[in-house]
Amino acid sequence: MRSTLLLVLTILTTVFSVVVTNSHSAKKPKPQPCSGRYILTQGGEAIVADNTPSITVVSVTGRQISLGAHCGTVTGAVKAVRKGTNVAAAFKSCSAALLKVKLKASIAADCSTMTGIVRGKKLKPQRFRASLSRCGDGVVDAGKPEACDGAPCDGGAPCLSDCTCGTAPPKVVGVCTTSGATCSVYIDCPQVEGCCGNAIPDGPAFGETCDLGKDVNCAGLPCASGCTAQCRSVGKCTSTGGQCVVNGDCGGQGTCCGNHFIDAGETCDDGNDVETDGCPTNCRVDPCTATTTTVATSVTYTGPAGVKIAGLGIFVDYPEGKVSAPTFSAGFGVGNVTNDLGYGFTAEPIKISGLPNPVMHVTYTTCQGASAATASDFTCTITDVSDDQGNVVPNSQVTCAVTVP
Repeated sequence: MRSTLLLVLTILTTVFSVVVTNSHSAKKPKPQPCSGRYILTQGGEAIVADNTPSITVVSVTGRQISLGAHCGTVTGAVKAVRKGTNVAAAFKSCSAALLKVKLKASIAADCSTMTGIVRGKKLKPQRFRASLSRCGDGVVDAGKPEACDGAPCDGGAPCLSDCTCGTAPPKVVGVCTTSGATCSVYIDCPQVEGCCGNAIPDGPAFGETCDLGKDVNCAGLPCASGCTAQCRSVGKCTSTGGQCVVNGDCGGQGTCCGNHFIDAGETCDDGNDVETDGCPTNCRVDPCTATTTTVATSVTYTGPAGVKIAGLGIFVDYPEGKVSAPTFSAGFGVGNVTNDLGYGFTAEPIKISGLPNPVMHVTYTTCQGASAATASDFTCTITDVSDDQGNVVPNSQVTCAVTVP
């Protein structure tokens, strides 16, 4: 009986101890007052107008409070409450026109914002809002101190994550495309012209179609970099394949394709010789007046023996003067993403268990007045291959072709 009672007492004592402990631990800590520099974002017009710096700051450090640039620092009342911090201060003068200025404000519980009112002799009450100054708010607060906040520093030095300035990059010197004056960027040039040699292509409107930097741009043809010292793109003569910058470099035969200028005889020129990016390598897309007649074709492929092809990337160059507007169909279970460029198309057929052969069928609309398209008018190129295990197969081991019934 005694041992049972002792056990009960022990349990009750433990429970009481836990309750008391939890009661003390559950008690909320005493709120602490906010402090910091608060930048005015709205209102306080009279104080702002009298402020020499570009920003107006209410600073709270302990009980030391300052307002703007000319009110000075005074000892005020700062009290932490459940909803935040209440602040009050009186300033003898902020300028000859602002006398007996009184500040009363409340800071939010998370210390992020301040709202308040400023009164003064012969001063209409000025209500204001302010936000805690912090690196990353887009406002340079020299009083923190901050040298920058997001935007680059003077001289092009980067603004670091702590709002200090890093080391400015070395100044790149180029030459204005028309006047020949030295420059770092196009705005250094006296006219509407580019700054050639600074590794920033300013565009054809500024006389530049490329710019790899003065140490990379080539002095003359033949050019390994594809960009001349005058910041002009190097193309290829459609007649001979030789390098050119203007049509005159091709001896009157064909055009200079890839120089970023659409010359007579060209319908496009995107400044390169990539076939699959929207402009063919001869810089000309032949016109087509569609008829109601169609022609059906098939795309086949040949791979290495014993390898099951599950994914293909292909580009088919079709005779756009003879056919147009291709429509696509693939076998059962074949996924296929296609993109018609107006002179050719890309396709990405895929089937995990292995692609059928032919891999796809393409039907075109014929062009009015054109001769019938034959298989020799089409060119098929492999751009990507994978097998049924997800392994990459070298493009050189796979070929594709277009057949016309």
